[in-house]
Amino acid sequence: MWPETANMGWLFALGLLHAGYTITGFDASAHTSEETHDASKSVPRGMVFAVLISGIAGWVMVCALVLAIPDPATAAKQGGNIIFYIMNTVLPPGLSLGLFVGIALANYLCGLATVTSASRMMFAFARDGGLPWSGALRKVSERHKVPAAAIWTAALLAIAFTIYTPVYVTITIVCVIFLYISYVLLIFLGIFAYQKTWTRIGPFDVGRWYRPLALLCVAWCCVLLAIGIQPPYDLAIRIVVGMLAVMAVVWFAVERKRFKGPPVMGS
Repeated sequence: MWPETANMGWLFALGLLHAGYTITGFDASAHTSEETHDASKSVPRGMVFAVLISGIAGWVMVCALVLAIPDPATAAKQGGNIIFYIMNTVLPPGLSLGLFVGIALANYLCGLATVTSASRMMFAFARDGGLPWSGALRKVSERHKVPAAAIWTAALLAIAFTIYTPVYVTITIVCVIFLYISYVLLIFLGIFAYQKTWTRIGPFDVGRWYRPLALLCVAWCCVLLAIGIQPPYDLAIRIVVGMLAVMAVVWFAVERKRFKGPPVMGS
């Protein structure tokens, strides 16, 4: 729960985390781009349509929930159980149970998609030699035809993270922060590389608007990161800074000397 405050501006800023959580994951189509027909066009198109459709559907759902609140004062006291309160109050028991089952199934599928994306990226990096123990992580199971080592590694790391950080909301915020860091790093570097060292642009190109949009994205990510580490979720900053420090040590001490970059196509 957030600390009580009468500052509507700050409450609005905290509410932006709602959009921050849901915007992650739309890049999942990129993880299977190697198996996608006409990927340079269909993958960006899929990402854009996923954001638009999910945005509209999510807006309708939030509006429906807010309009269905029977008693705002009582709802405000429910904390993290407000969705259960609304649905149990305004819906018949059978219908609310069915929706709860659907929500549980949707969350399971989201978790499965997360493991799939993480293991797919782990396999891709390992295939190019970009991770420690790449030789093991890039192996594909002869029986199942999937990168089993990467899948199980991603799953076990997720379990270990859950055990270390039992507060689910903190886990969510940390994951969102790391995802946005991974997004914004490439966008930030692209500001300097666009039309200079980065001259081969795909068909999904915004032209001269790239740098202004990139700066806007970087600014938004900085705002989101600042919001995400506010109390009572300030444990997130320790986890993020600690992990970044470990990654920096590993890179400068070992990986910078070992990893020479991904293989060049056709070489």
